[in-house]
Amino acid sequence: MVGSPSRRARREAARRARKNERTKGAVSRPRGRALVAVVAASTIPGLVLGGVILALARNDEPANHTTTSSTPTPRPVDLRRPAPGRTLEGATPCPPLDGSAPRTTGFASPPPMCIDPSVGWEAVLETDLGDITILLENKRTPKTVNNFVVLALYHFYDDVPFHLIDPGNLVATGDATGDPPGTGGPGYTIPDEIAKEGVIYPPMTVAMWHDGTKKDQNGSQFFVATGPRAAGLPPFYTPFGTVTRGDDTLRRVEDYGTPGTGAPTRDIRIRRVRVSRLGPEGAARTTAPNRADDTSADDTRGER
Repeated sequence: MVGSPSRRARREAARRARKNERTKGAVSRPRGRALVAVVAASTIPGLVLGGVILALARNDEPANHTTTSSTPTPRPVDLRRPAPGRTLEGATPCPPLDGSAPRTTGFASPPPMCIDPSVGWEAVLETDLGDITILLENKRTPKTVNNFVVLALYHFYDDVPFHLIDPGNLVATGDATGDPPGTGGPGYTIPDEIAKEGVIYPPMTVAMWHDGTKKDQNGSQFFVATGPRAAGLPPFYTPFGTVTRGDDTLRRVEDYGTPGTGAPTRDIRIRRVRVSRLGPEGAARTTAPNRADDTSADDTRGER
């Protein structure tokens, strides 16, 4: 009898100890994927921080969440066609040289010769990203330059977008009527003015642009060669000018192009084109070579 209370006390003490041990284990046990993270962190030194952060993120974030550090690829934009101007019926009169002619985007016939070919001409494209100055080569291509100057004086190029931007190759613009831009023109065509020996397109050459399927299809569209890849263009396009200032503006325009397809990722526009006479000395000014027989062209083909 004397030993009975002592055995009961020992059994009760042992029972309480087992209960306390179970309670302590339940409180300290990690849950779910956090346990995986702790194990990974303790066994793979190279993944200590990454493993823990990943496990915690999986516990706290939705199942469909993904993280990425890559920059999304810009998408091409839908270009708005400029608002139409008036349409001229019959013969096209020469516009005033002061730029006071009303905006005109439709013509029934090509313009007559309105410029003096013995006088030099210069054009400044005022764009959303800066100015581009072009020395017009009216000595080599008087009809093409005359057409460009007349359209500029009729404000045909006001608010016209760059509809093709292919970095390292060319940028094209000059369509006020196509829907989408790049498919229209002034309503007439003018003949090519391509030298018999052919042409090439070194960087900064300005030339007429068309679909290249037939001769004498020039209208209003033109392009600027911006890189060496333009040298591989077929000799179908009449060069009529050279960019003398504004190559930095062209680089900014190229930032919003798509290599290969030329799809613009931003709507960049010519706000207006200013043309001015340079005097007889301007007509004699030497410009970048664009004749196939001019060996000095090889020095500029690779410039970028």
